[in-house]
Amino acid sequence: MKEYDLVELIRERPEYTREGVKAGDFGAVMSEKAIDGYWYVIFSEFHTALDIADIMVREEDLKVHEHMPKDRIPPKPENALEKALRMVSGEGYIPSGGVEGDLPEED
Repeated sequence: MKEYDLVELIRERPEYTREGVKAGDFGAVMSEKAIDGYWYVIFSEFHTALDIADIMVREEDLKVHEHMPKDRIPPKPENALEKALRMVSGEGYIPSGGVEGDLPEED
Protein backbone atom coordinates (compact mmCIF):
# COMPACT_ATOMS: atom_id res chain seq x y z
CA MET A 1 0.00 0.00 0.00
CA LYS A 2 1.24 3.48 -0.79
CA GLU A 3 0.19 7.11 -0.88
CA TYR A 4 -2.69 7.89 -3.29
CA ASP A 5 -3.76 4.24 -3.63
CA LEU A 6 -7.48 3.73 -4.20
CA VAL A 7 -8.74 1.62 -1.30
CA GLU A 8 -11.98 0.00 -0.25
CA LEU A 9 -13.00 -0.40 3.37
CA ILE A 10 -13.67 -4.12 3.78
CA ARG A 11 -14.46 -4.34 7.50
CA GLU A 12 -16.94 -2.46 9.67
CA ARG A 13 -15.72 -1.08 12.97
CA PRO A 14 -17.47 1.31 15.37
CA GLU A 15 -14.73 3.93 14.97
CA TYR A 16 -15.34 4.03 11.20
CA THR A 17 -19.12 4.00 11.47
CA ARG A 18 -19.04 6.95 13.91
CA GLU A 19 -17.29 8.95 11.18
CA GLY A 20 -19.86 7.99 8.52
CA VAL A 21 -17.74 5.36 6.75
CA LYS A 22 -19.00 1.83 6.11
CA ALA A 23 -17.69 -1.35 4.49
CA GLY A 24 -17.74 -0.97 0.71
CA ASP A 25 -16.83 2.73 0.77
CA PHE A 26 -13.85 3.82 -1.33
CA GLY A 27 -11.17 6.30 -0.36
CA ALA A 28 -7.65 7.47 -1.11
CA VAL A 29 -4.58 6.82 1.01
CA MET A 30 -3.13 10.18 1.99
CA SER A 31 -0.08 9.11 4.01
CA GLU A 32 3.35 8.06 2.81
CA LYS A 33 3.53 5.16 5.24
CA ALA A 34 1.53 3.32 7.84
CA ILE A 35 1.77 4.46 11.45
CA ASP A 36 1.47 1.55 13.88
CA GLY A 37 -0.48 -0.41 11.23
CA TYR A 38 -2.86 2.46 10.39
CA TRP A 39 -3.14 4.47 7.14
CA TYR A 40 -4.58 7.97 6.83
CA VAL A 41 -7.46 7.70 4.33
CA ILE A 42 -9.90 10.26 2.95
CA PHE A 43 -13.32 8.91 1.99
CA SER A 44 -15.38 11.08 -0.36
CA GLU A 45 -18.76 10.94 -2.08
CA PHE A 46 -18.19 9.44 -5.52
CA HIS A 47 -20.04 11.91 -7.75
CA THR A 48 -19.51 15.12 -5.76
CA ALA A 49 -16.05 14.49 -4.27
CA LEU A 50 -17.32 16.00 -1.01
CA ASP A 51 -15.40 14.51 1.90
CA ILE A 52 -17.23 12.05 4.12
CA ALA A 53 -14.35 11.55 6.55
CA ASP A 54 -10.61 11.61 6.84
CA ILE A 55 -9.60 8.94 9.33
CA MET A 56 -6.90 6.50 10.34
CA VAL A 57 -7.77 2.97 9.12
CA ARG A 58 -6.18 -0.35 10.02
CA GLU A 59 -4.25 -1.81 7.09
CA GLU A 60 -6.07 -5.15 7.38
CA ASP A 61 -9.39 -3.32 6.91
CA LEU A 62 -8.41 -1.98 3.47
CA LYS A 63 -8.28 -3.53 0.00
CA VAL A 64 -6.24 -1.80 -2.72
CA HIS A 65 -7.81 -1.37 -6.16
CA GLU A 66 -6.00 -0.31 -9.33
CA HIS A 67 -9.21 1.27 -10.69
CA MET A 68 -12.73 1.76 -9.45
CA PRO A 69 -14.60 -1.43 -10.40
CA LYS A 70 -17.32 -0.48 -12.90
CA ASP A 71 -19.90 -2.59 -11.10
CA ARG A 72 -19.20 -0.66 -7.87
CA ILE A 73 -19.77 2.85 -9.25
CA PRO A 74 -22.85 4.16 -7.43
CA PRO A 75 -25.74 5.59 -9.44
CA LYS A 76 -25.42 9.32 -9.96
CA PRO A 77 -27.98 11.32 -8.00
CA GLU A 78 -29.85 13.79 -10.20
CA ASN A 79 -28.60 16.77 -8.25
CA ALA A 80 -25.05 15.66 -7.33
CA LEU A 81 -23.26 18.63 -8.89
CA GLU A 82 -25.79 21.14 -7.58
CA LYS A 83 -25.46 19.69 -4.08
CA ALA A 84 -21.67 19.97 -4.20
CA LEU A 85 -21.74 23.53 -5.49
CA ARG A 86 -24.22 24.66 -2.86
CA MET A 87 -22.22 23.09 -0.06
CA VAL A 88 -18.91 24.53 -1.26
CA SER A 89 -20.18 28.01 -2.10
CA GLY A 90 -22.74 28.33 0.64
CA GLU A 91 -25.15 29.69 -1.96
CA GLY A 92 -28.52 28.28 -2.84
CA TYR A 93 -28.73 29.57 -6.41
CA ILE A 94 -27.59 27.60 -9.44
CA PRO A 95 -28.34 29.08 -12.90
CA SER A 96 -30.90 26.98 -14.78
CA GLY A 97 -28.42 26.46 -17.63
CA GLY A 98 -25.91 24.86 -15.29
CA VAL A 99 -22.47 26.05 -14.37
CA GLU A 100 -19.29 26.23 -16.40
CA GLY A 101 -17.32 23.08 -15.69
CA ASP A 102 -20.35 20.82 -15.21
CA LEU A 103 -19.42 17.17 -15.22
CA PRO A 104 -19.96 15.43 -18.58
CA GLU A 105 -22.84 12.99 -18.86
CA GLU A 106 -21.93 9.38 -18.21
CA ASP A 107 -22.46 6.71 -20.87
